[in-house]
Amino acid sequence: MRPGVAALPGSEYAAAPGCAAVCGALAAWFSLRGTRGRQCLPELRKSGAGPAQEHAFLGLAALLRLNPEAALDAWTALCEALASWRHIRCEGLLNELTQLLHLYKANLVSAGRWERAVASLPPIVYEKLSRMFGI
Repeated sequence: MRPGVAALPGSEYAAAPGCAAVCGALAAWFSLRGTRGRQCLPELRKSGAGPAQEHAFLGLAALLRLNPEAALDAWTALCEALASWRHIRCEGLLNELTQLLHLYKANLVSAGRWERAVASLPPIVYEKLSRMFGI
């Protein structure tokens, strides 16, 4: 894993916010055929507390708003990365992640896939997401 790869989502979005090409990059980043996204999510968790980690997660949230389907193949890894936070100090980041998870929940419930998505998570991860983000 090359240095700085954990900040990729934030960096990609910062370089071209709202750009359609970013959606394709995000889909490739999370692609089930490639393991890059699933490998990077644990690295994102380790990016250290503070502005760098906040920036990476804000970028990830912004990208996922553009293309939420891109992360469904890495649902467990995404939830584990979100649950890795001990405490989110940045209110804006907490709001973004809360809205993102509620968007996923609403979409998965309407598709009849929420129960299966939740069942794929380790219980401690689901409990922490419920506590932190109210899902």
